[in-house]
Amino acid sequence: MKTVVIYRSDLLPISETFVQEQASAVKGYNIGYVGLRRIKSSLLLSEPTIVLTRGDGKLSSLLAKLYRCTRSAPSFHEKIAKMKPALLHAHFAPDGNVARHLATRLDIPLVVTLHGYDVNVRADFRRLYTDLWRDASLFLCVSKFIRDRAIQEGFPKDKLRVHYIGVNCSKFGVLPIKRDERLILFVGRLTEKKGCTYLLHAMERVQRVRPDAHLVIVGEGYLRTSLEKQAKRAQISVKFLGSQSSTIVREYLAQAFCLCAPSVTATNGDSEGIPIIILEALACGLPVVSSYHAGIPEVVQSGRTGMLAPERDYNSLAEHILSLMNDRALWSSCSRSGAELVRAEFSIDSQTKLLEGIYDEVDRKWVRR
Repeated sequence: MKTVVIYRSDLLPISETFVQEQASAVKGYNIGYVGLRRIKSSLLLSEPTIVLTRGDGKLSSLLAKLYRCTRSAPSFHEKIAKMKPALLHAHFAPDGNVARHLATRLDIPLVVTLHGYDVNVRADFRRLYTDLWRDASLFLCVSKFIRDRAIQEGFPKDKLRVHYIGVNCSKFGVLPIKRDERLILFVGRLTEKKGCTYLLHAMERVQRVRPDAHLVIVGEGYLRTSLEKQAKRAQISVKFLGSQSSTIVREYLAQAFCLCAPSVTATNGDSEGIPIIILEALACGLPVVSSYHAGIPEVVQSGRTGMLAPERDYNSLAEHILSLMNDRALWSSCSRSGAELVRAEFSIDSQTKLLEGIYDEVDRKWVRR
């Protein structure tokens, strides 16, 4: 079989299980990983992996920065060439900018997945990515929203294609576990665009009506301290668990009564593609309360698979949470419809077959020098 190399400059943050899950599901190609650094608290990769430098200390950071400037590392390049890759698949546009030099050196096509911030954060994209626009064979957009944003920012329309990252429905499926009807769950990085502060405001209102309701927050980020202070001031019943393994996340998805993902557009323009945790929750039969934001309405259909509120509208968030808590028929309908939607349109098996077809197409069209 031919080999596809997955490129990520930092291999591989624990928040990026979606990259690993997608790669692991590929059956028609051998998979390898290439990056500049193997960071601490990273995901374990069973596939062949080549890094420029191991560790994420000052020296490793310096070597990675030097490589980005010079593109020179003969032994690194020789190791990658020995993998005999047929195609390079980079995740996020900045990494695609680094990977394009590797692809040119190896004379193989480059596919880049656009996830969110790489087309949403305000920047001079023409200055940053003109060469990438020319050199990449194809850009995969994780939602229709991301494709529309990429077009607005100047990405070549004929090289943009929507491709959803699927969910492993055998791993994230409806389990016969009794749910805690008081438990509201949040899973995500504690950054501005995730909107957790608005969930805390909403929980103030929820707990006035349902004092037994409690919130569990799984995730880490620079806003954790301020969010903990906000929760303490408001006397909200909440547990901050920090980063957790995918196994622990699955356990909470099986136990919770709803997932709340109140994403917002950050002050620098950063926004979501489609948060994978939403697809995982729906696959588990867990209704989702979220916001009319980015690609989220492509999967959360208000009143059918969950409930949507305008960005930053914590009163509506509270109303939707209470609706699900107080209306068991609505909860059951959303639970059933969400799981059916993910199995039909967002399973890792069906999406990976499409991805392998894309790999075949790009490889077939590539004219080698």
